[in-house]
Amino acid sequence: MKKWLRRLLGLDSISEIILQNSVDTQKQLNDMNRQIHYLSSSENNVVLSEKIEDIISGFEINNELAGISFKSIDEEDFKNKLPKIFLNKESQDTFSGTLSNIIGGTANTAIASSATYGLFKATADPSTLMKLSSGGLASTVTGGGKITQQAGFIQQGSTMFTPMIVFQIASIATGQYYMNNIAKQLNSVQEKLDELLNLFHIERQAKLIKAFKFLTEYLNKRNFVIEDFVLLKSIISELTSVREEYFLMLEDSVSEIKKNNQYTSVNSLKEAKKKHIDFEKTGFIFKMKTSLIADELFHLAKLTEFHMNLCYKNPDINRINVISDQLKSINEFNSDNISFHKTQTLYNEIEKDTLGWLDTAKNNTWFNEVEITEIRKNLDNQFKVFASEKDEKIKSITTTYKNVINPFIEQRTIIIDNRRGKSELYME
Repeated sequence: MKKWLRRLLGLDSISEIILQNSVDTQKQLNDMNRQIHYLSSSENNVVLSEKIEDIISGFEINNELAGISFKSIDEEDFKNKLPKIFLNKESQDTFSGTLSNIIGGTANTAIASSATYGLFKATADPSTLMKLSSGGLASTVTGGGKITQQAGFIQQGSTMFTPMIVFQIASIATGQYYMNNIAKQLNSVQEKLDELLNLFHIERQAKLIKAFKFLTEYLNKRNFVIEDFVLLKSIISELTSVREEYFLMLEDSVSEIKKNNQYTSVNSLKEAKKKHIDFEKTGFIFKMKTSLIADELFHLAKLTEFHMNLCYKNPDINRINVISDQLKSINEFNSDNISFHKTQTLYNEIEKDTLGWLDTAKNNTWFNEVEITEIRKNLDNQFKVFASEKDEKIKSITTTYKNVINPFIEQRTIIIDNRRGKSELYME
């Protein structure tokens, strides 16, 4: 009877593991052997079959926001080459402690002991895990295909799946940290900043360069303190100001360009050249490009803030709620949310007004049609190049938001290996 029970509970197959474990593990073994002796005695044979059915076959955790069920699996279902989620000491203690609270708080020692050496599998998306991070978890354990124990509520603030763990799961889901996509986008920003550097706008350019350097540095970091968030808030505020300042300057440029376009002359070629020079002096295209870069950096800063919150060590419930709100905001983002769209009316107005004037000059000239056509072609090309850059930037911003959210909504298979007394987390 004892040998049969040992085989049933898997003691023989884990003998080598037990030898390597701590004194606590040895104590668990002693408890199990005492229970085997108790169950194998003749007076307890009547309840033996009922006790066997109670051995844990899975467990479920849930709160008001989400839930996830783990079922026990065999070694054959566990692939050793699965990507492993790294757990730092804080995450390891929290994860193992919460799991122990769930499956170790049951009434039957045999249940808790056998579960300690179990493999458990579930399917969920990181967004669900994030919701479980809000604490106040309720839990149940199952055995023999039925609920065997209501484990009750775990203390408020428990975060079995911490934001850092969720971030790592999302990272593996994409094959790389999703912020790498933002790093590539920043390379494009760098090229434009070099191109746009202008002595007349040096103060605002300095703010954009400062923001660029900050985001580049902080996207490569994984640990943050409160002071970092204060600095980021300052960066976001400066980018907002620069973006709005350039919009106001664009409005002034529109007024100036339309005023210049009212001037008439007998010499159409001379007038066309003057229109071209006056247009260039307003810096209209330059201001449009800079305003667009400021807007792009603003959105990258907001995503960097999300990244920083995910990586924040030992987050409390308030920060977890902030992350959930940010995740929701990112999920709801679309291109209409890009502030730069409000410049489109100004752009369309100036393009139509300036090119329209040149068309009139070309049609009315007697001798200089070729020269005026060339001037118009030059300005038209500037408008088209910027329009292409604008469309590319808006698409890039929208795609980046999508790349950030995708890992959090894709279903992933999660495996907990709790056979060695120290929980390990894997994901397919």
